[in-house]
Amino acid sequence: LSGSNYIQNQGWYAHDVIVAPTTVNTIYVSEIDMLKSANGGSTFTKITDWSQWNFSNTTVGATVEGNNGTYVHADQHHLYFSPFDATYNTIFSVTDGGVFKSTNGGTSFIGLNGGLMTTQIYHKMSVNPANTYMLCGLQDNATLWYTGSTGCKRTTGGDGFYTAIDPTNDQICFGTYSYMTLYRSSTGPGALGGTTIFSNPASATTSLPTENACFVAPLIMAPSDHNRMYAGTINFKKSTNNGTSFANVGPAPVVNASAPIIAIGVSATYPDSVYIATCPGGGANPKILRSVNGGTNWTDVTGTLPNRYFSSIAVDPTNSKRVAVTVSGFGTSHLYLTTDGGGTWTSINGSGGTALPDVPTNIVIFDPSMPSNLYVGNDLGVYAAQSITNGAATPSWYSYNVGLTDATMVMDLLIAPNGKLRMGSYGKGLWENNLVNFSLPVEFKDFSVTVTQRGNELKWSVAAQSNVDHYEVEYSTDGIHYSKAGTVAVTNEGGQADYKFLHAIVNTVDGYYRIKTVDKDGSNQFSVVKKVKAIQAPADFHNKTIVWFLRQSILKCLIAIEYP
Repeated sequence: LSGSNYIQNQGWYAHDVIVAPTTVNTIYVSEIDMLKSANGGSTFTKITDWSQWNFSNTTVGATVEGNNGTYVHADQHHLYFSPFDATYNTIFSVTDGGVFKSTNGGTSFIGLNGGLMTTQIYHKMSVNPANTYMLCGLQDNATLWYTGSTGCKRTTGGDGFYTAIDPTNDQICFGTYSYMTLYRSSTGPGALGGTTIFSNPASATTSLPTENACFVAPLIMAPSDHNRMYAGTINFKKSTNNGTSFANVGPAPVVNASAPIIAIGVSATYPDSVYIATCPGGGANPKILRSVNGGTNWTDVTGTLPNRYFSSIAVDPTNSKRVAVTVSGFGTSHLYLTTDGGGTWTSINGSGGTALPDVPTNIVIFDPSMPSNLYVGNDLGVYAAQSITNGAATPSWYSYNVGLTDATMVMDLLIAPNGKLRMGSYGKGLWENNLVNFSLPVEFKDFSVTVTQRGNELKWSVAAQSNVDHYEVEYSTDGIHYSKAGTVAVTNEGGQADYKFLHAIVNTVDGYYRIKTVDKDGSNQFSVVKKVKAIQAPADFHNKTIVWFLRQSILKCLIAIEYP
């Protein structure tokens, strides 16, 4: 119908067409921007412009998010007419930046994105020592600039990834774009993106970077030396002048041209002590490598670690040889610890009812004030464990997800200067919570749920307990909203104990259980969550169940009559 080529470069990904139900002449098409035809598609006029985005707009509530009303976020995936507008001038556009609405046939738009909490945060966030601002890289929404108030500004552009803030001068900050294009500002986040330190653009013909790198390529500032910074592509990059310039050090490439660096960990006490993880490629498996001279030489310390992507590396802030590594994928442990610089590795995934779930695990951090406590983020949420000394003892992992919806994909964690744990999620925004109160009186050992003819039988044991008032069994059908199913009294207060509880229920839908510990002072903690699948039973299952219960009741009555 038209010779107009409205596809810019994402017709394979973001693309839609709608036609007004009352006339075939009114057509809207979308891709990066939106175009409109009033003559059945013979000609199109561009009616939105993503380049009008106003980064200073905090987008709280329904508002114009751009410099003018033509702004709609790029990558428009779906268009809809409102069925409540008989003129069909009310249009909604679903984009990588949220939902936008026009009530005048596309002449102007407003954003409807205040409070949606759908931001997709990548690794890695940073916060300044005064706790007055944070930087978080976002999927297709630039870099978030959070200053503590409702709503956030943006900086850089496109996708945002790793960030860093100089602890000695928080006006010096860093942001990254895909494949390790690195930006530096010496005048605060507002100017971030103005100075490019290293550019690694994708080729127009292959969409691959000129220097092979991960899409989310790592950047880190050494905690003990703000002048020392490291970054990774297939080469290991080092700066000794506070990120003003970088140079490749060591072998180039570190492994081969198809195995880029995916994660970097640096000692908090010795800036030359560095660990990196590399991707599989070019015939090489994923590797963990260690350098004690700032990247000049590398030693392979992968050892017995599984053949999986290593998603993050954390170095104990008090011990350069004590390192934790997270593992993605399925079917193996997801967290390993070394206390000898990678000479040996021990799984600290846990076991039984207090183990980490078998899902991709994205981030681990040490509590800087108590390095024996660790926090982990995975595709289901946040988990914490205490008293992890040398990896020999199996830790008990505690699910720390109260208040979050089910299956929150956690990509990053940090402990802010205010002592709070901050969590960056992929799809649910930025959150803050208190650190886990590990002084609560119960150490769960295991927890299981077994489906029986009588109902669901819960069993749990504790390795230690003190000052506990009682336990409560909580049940949920959605994994979010829980109600009390029963109360269990404490036995052997002060020591080990085993507990049972029967929940007389037939699982017509999936169910979720957790054990709530109620302390004598009113405080509480929760066990991990256990899921019970709905029973796939024949149509007469419920009748058979009722008959079974009746038979048991009659039998008890007969026994009582026979032996009063």
